[in-house]
Amino acid sequence: MKRFASLDAYRGLAVALMLFFSFMPLLSYGVPRFLLHNQGNGLLFGDLVAPMFQFMVGVSLAVSVAKRRKERLSEDKLAIRATRRFALILLLGIALDAVTYMDTVTWGVLETIGVSGIIALLLKDGSDGEIALFSVALLTVYGAASTQPMFIALLWALPHGGPLGAFSYTVMTLAGLVVGRHLVEGRENFQNNLMLASIALMLVGAGLSLVVPFNKLLVSVSFSVFATGAAAFFFSILYWLFEERKAAFAPLADIGRRALTVWVMQYFLVFWPLYFIAGKTNFLPFEFGAAGALVIIAAFYFISGFLERHGLRANL
Repeated sequence: MKRFASLDAYRGLAVALMLFFSFMPLLSYGVPRFLLHNQGNGLLFGDLVAPMFQFMVGVSLAVSVAKRRKERLSEDKLAIRATRRFALILLLGIALDAVTYMDTVTWGVLETIGVSGIIALLLKDGSDGEIALFSVALLTVYGAASTQPMFIALLWALPHGGPLGAFSYTVMTLAGLVVGRHLVEGRENFQNNLMLASIALMLVGAGLSLVVPFNKLLVSVSFSVFATGAAAFFFSILYWLFEERKAAFAPLADIGRRALTVWVMQYFLVFWPLYFIAGKTNFLPFEFGAAGALVIIAAFYFISGFLERHGLRANL
């Protein structure tokens, strides 16, 4: 099965943006609001980066399932292998965050990916309509629960909404699963249909925000729907560039292939040195902090490449 350059590039772009929006406020003070994320009610561009990755997980799952079936891997082995991968991602996230935030209980990106990936895996053979119906039902229940003070308190208690917020993020992964299946099948007018669907989702999300404000911290229903549409929209653009126009930008694709390696590196080379050795953050003016974030991402690219050439790469 062919390797989709657009998927590698999309994964690389998502990881690079996530690192940039994480490192910049970590290193800097005086960061302009429009370059921040997780600011409560409202929507900033940085809030849409994590959903890109969640969406990509679903697309990658669909491609992986199709590839394994083409290799005639049994359904039992396929399910066991995929479940083990998502479980390991979940456990890896818990371990890394436990070391990083020793004095508090937390919840991170890898944990959310692990939970949403396992749920998506359970629905991998559902029809598009069944997955859409499940997603609507899931968001309906989540939205109703989000009107209850106790549920809201649980969402506020942990980053990314904690395990409960992962259910809202799962909708993004399920959307990616459907898109990934259409990608593998080579559906006619794939890019145009994807762009139209993504715009429709963003319009629905914007309409919902009039009733339920955008809020990434609570993973509100309006945010989930709009962010799913935005993630699909960004992917449609990269698909057009890399699959239809045959554009090439190796660094993005390289980072995409090494996504998990690069993600883990930030703990060893950035978070832990700053937290446990330097003992300080937010110590640079914004301009220097932003430049420093870009330099670190470039360094990660070269280091992960070196590791890959020596057979060290974690697969996502």
